[in-house]
Amino acid sequence: MRKPLRFWVTGVIIMLAAATGALALYLAPGFGAAPQGERKALIARSPHYRDGQFQNQEPTRVFTGEGNQWAAWGEFLFKRIDNLKPARPLPLVHTDIASLDKNEAVALWLGHSSWYIQLAGKRILIDPVFSGYASPFALFNRAFTGDYPWSANNMPEIDLLVISHDHYDHLDYATIRA
Repeated sequence: MRKPLRFWVTGVIIMLAAATGALALYLAPGFGAAPQGERKALIARSPHYRDGQFQNQEPTRVFTGEGNQWAAWGEFLFKRIDNLKPARPLPLVHTDIASLDKNEAVALWLGHSSWYIQLAGKRILIDPVFSGYASPFALFNRAFTGDYPWSANNMPEIDLLVISHDHYDHLDYATIRA
């Protein structure tokens, strides 16, 4: 095969593979779907929704580092950071949350930014993480090693679920379904 033809064939194969991968991601339930119907109308009525997206109430700079956004991405992807993970599993005290008296005031840190709170007879779960990874791809951002005894299956009936921020580890498909 001549060199220019091989170049084009390789390019077409790469583009087909990328399109197939993008379609697979688009159709995967873990990535959600665009709001439809009444949900879309409800979002559009929000005073914080303008120009096709939610707006912060206070001005917030997205990029605050030195250089530019491309330099920040390069650092994020390729800079080695020491002591990023603990040398040994973090200590924890296993608490059987389902067996707690609902009327007892309790605040339990479940790790990361996750909390279980009982207050005035109400059970509140804040930013749960029930997956072993913080990415749509199991190869990336695996959880720290060690025992994590809490799951959606051993939680009591929750009165209020609070999601304070939209990071994938709190919004992954399995956690939200659970």
